[in-house]
Amino acid sequence: MAPTHKVEIPALPGLVSGQNPAKPSNEQLQDESILYQTCIAISPMQAGYAADFVTITLKQHLKTILDRGIRVISNAGGLNPKACVDAINALAGEQGLTVKLACVIGDDLMDFEGSFRESQRSEMYSGSGFPERVLSINAYLGAEPIARALDQGAQIVITGRCVDSAVTLGAMMHAFGWHRSVQMKPSG
Repeated sequence: MAPTHKVEIPALPGLVSGQNPAKPSNEQLQDESILYQTCIAISPMQAGYAADFVTITLKQHLKTILDRGIRVISNAGGLNPKACVDAINALAGEQGLTVKLACVIGDDLMDFEGSFRESQRSEMYSGSGFPERVLSINAYLGAEPIARALDQGAQIVITGRCVDSAVTLGAMMHAFGWHRSVQMKPSG
């Protein structure tokens, strides 16, 4: 029997009901969550995302979030951000709501397993060789795609694996215009 994962964002009710709602961000992909989601992703259900983010957190607060124009950023997509986005769309439909969602993908590198193996990659700390059996290979994505999704009007941004700071930094990049394209221009 798979362990149950209950994910709640205790601060979310206060954030969505306050005078000046922020852009709540939710970082919940600890390394053990990736292992758990890998097990779920290879099961017949093939969820592979933090389902409780949808069935508990958003189910209770989606209408308020949308009514107040609050944008939410979460890496709850885990190993299957597309399925998470589909679940949020289904939830919105059940509640008679329409939500503009963005799905940040690109962290899944399983298609490159063969080339990693052929290049004789090793673990960076121990130097051990590439494992015989691999369940998941993921890169840590940054904040830029999150900021771009917000720039394009996404109300909820769902990512897979990203650096912990990306969910917050992406909102700041959007709010303050801190995009790489702007940062690379010469001053003057």
